[in-house]
Order: sequence, then C-alpha cells, then structure tokens
Amino acid sequence: MAIPILQIRKTETGAWVVHVEFPDGGFEEISGFESENEANRWIAEELQEWLDHRESLRLSSTHA
Repeated sequence: MAIPILQIRKTETGAWVVHVEFPDGGFEEISGFESENEANRWIAEELQEWLDHRESLRLSSTHA
C-alpha cells in the first residue's frame, strides 16, 4: 500500500483535523483534535493502526 499525504489543518471553527490524501485521489479527514500537537501525536502513535484497519476493511469488502 502506498503511503498517503498527510496535512494537519485548522478549520474555520478552530478545530484541528488530519487530512489524509491517498494516491488514488481519495481522501479522509480525521477530526476531533483540540490542538496541532494532539494531531501530530495521533499521526506518530495511531496512524499506522488506522491505515492497517482501513486496509483490512477494504480487503474484506473485496472478498465478500
């Protein structure tokens, strides 16, 4: 699986999100962060697990 491009963004409401853009042009936004540091911590500590879970869901849907 190719590595996505990540951007930490601050929304107009002041919330922080991690924008994840995949090589195929698809994207997702992970919300719920109160600070840029919290978003960075999620990337460092939880991104790989999130990507693995997303990939397992994709694979299970193609085998259904």
